[in-house]
Amino acid sequence: MRRMDEGYIIGSLVTIKTSELHELIEEVSEDMFEDPRNKFIYNIMLALYKRGDLPDIISIVPVLEKKDRPELVDYLLQLGEECLFFRSNFNLIVKQLKSNLYIRRVKQAAHAITRMTEEPLIDIEVLQTESEALLLKAAQEAQALKPKCSSAIEGLRSVAENMIDNWENQGGLKGVTSGFQIVDQSVHGFRKGEVTIMAGRPSTGKTAMAMNMIIRSIIKSDISALFFSVEMTKESLQERSIMFGIAMNGAENDRRQVDDGGYAPPVVIRDGVSRLEQVLENRLFIDDTSMLNEAQLRSRVGRAIIEHNIGLVCIDYLQIMQYSGKAETRQVMVTNLSQSIKAIAKDFKVPILCLSQLNRSSGDSGEPHLCDLRDSGAIEQDADVVLMLWRPENDLGHTYMKVAKNRNGKPAKIEFTFDAVCYNFVAQRDVTGQDLTLASGFHAYD
Repeated sequence: MRRMDEGYIIGSLVTIKTSELHELIEEVSEDMFEDPRNKFIYNIMLALYKRGDLPDIISIVPVLEKKDRPELVDYLLQLGEECLFFRSNFNLIVKQLKSNLYIRRVKQAAHAITRMTEEPLIDIEVLQTESEALLLKAAQEAQALKPKCSSAIEGLRSVAENMIDNWENQGGLKGVTSGFQIVDQSVHGFRKGEVTIMAGRPSTGKTAMAMNMIIRSIIKSDISALFFSVEMTKESLQERSIMFGIAMNGAENDRRQVDDGGYAPPVVIRDGVSRLEQVLENRLFIDDTSMLNEAQLRSRVGRAIIEHNIGLVCIDYLQIMQYSGKAETRQVMVTNLSQSIKAIAKDFKVPILCLSQLNRSSGDSGEPHLCDLRDSGAIEQDADVVLMLWRPENDLGHTYMKVAKNRNGKPAKIEFTFDAVCYNFVAQRDVTGQDLTLASGFHAYD
C-alpha cells in the first residue's frame, strides 16, 4: 500500500459530511499511518473531533498555520482535491491499512525477538515467554481494530443454548462450580470472562480454600485448571494436595491414621497420591514462577488454553505479582495488575480466581469489609465477585466466608469447618439464614 493511499484517507475524512464522519473516523487510528505528515494531520483532526468541531479543511488549515507547517497546508489542499474518486473505496483501503499495521507489529515483534536471541547467556524460559507475549500483543492489537459494535440479537441463540446446557449439565450454574454447593447457590459458579477475588488476612486459609475449590471443581465440572503459585513452591502445594487426598470422601479410615502433626503411615500417603492421580492427571497444572508479571501471565494463560483447554485459572496472590511497566506508587502498580487480570479473563473468556491480601490495619480478627482490600480500590472495582475469609479468634476449626460483592446472585455468609492437618474445608451453613440448599461431606463427590 503506497503512502499516498494514507493521504487519501485524510483527504476523504476532511471532505465528508458530518453524518458520515462518525462512522469513518472510528475505523481509523494513528498507528495506521506511516507517513509522519498524515499522522500529524490526523491527530489535529482527532483533537477537533473530540472537541465537538467538524475537522474539515477550513478548521484544520488555521491550526497548521499556527503550528508553522505551511507545507502541510498545501499537502492537505491537494489531498482534498484528489480524494473524490477514492471515497468510494474508503473501506477497502482502510482494511488494507489495518493489515499493514498488523504486519508492522509482527515485524517489530520479530526484530525484538531476534535482538533477545543475540544476547549472551539468554535464559530460554525468558526468551520463550517474552516471545509469546510480543506476538500475542500483536495479535490482540489486530483484534482491537475490528468493530466492537454489533446487533443485540447477533449470536443470541448461541448464548441461549449455553444457558440451556448449563441448566441441564451443571444444575443451573452459569459457570464452573466452586466445588461447594452452598457457595454456588450464591455466586452461581465462576463465570467465563469474570474475576473472583478471594481475600483474607495472612494464615486464614486462602491458598487451602483455593486448592479445595479447584480440585473439587475439576472433579465435578470435568475441566482443566491452571494454578499460578507466586508465593509457594510447587512441592509445597503438592504436599498439601496429598494431605487433602487423604481426607477425600470415602477415606475416613486413612484420615484417622494421620496424627495432629500431619504425619501419616507410608501406605496412607501412597493411597492419597493414588486418589489424586486418578482425578488430576492432565487436569491440574501448576506454575510456581516467583517473579511473575502480567505479561508472562497473559502469555502462559493463552498457551495453556491452547495446549490443555484450561477452564479455570487461579492466581496466588495479587499483591506479590510484579508489574512489567512503570508505576510511581505501589497502589498504581496493584491497580494496573488488577486491570490486567480483568482484561486477561475477558480476552480469553476464562474465569479467574485471584487471591488477595487484606490491609493489616483491618485488625487481626473479626469480619472484614471491602474497604480492607489491600493497596488499591481498583481490586473491588474490577472484580465481579469478592469473597472474604476470616476466622474467629482462637478458633482454628472454623472459617467464615463472606460474599461481599456479587454481580451474579445473592450475598451470603457461610460457615466452614476446617481440618488444618489435611487442609480440608466442609461447608456447614449460611449464617445469614437464607434458604440455600446445603450439601454434606466432600461436595466434589456428591
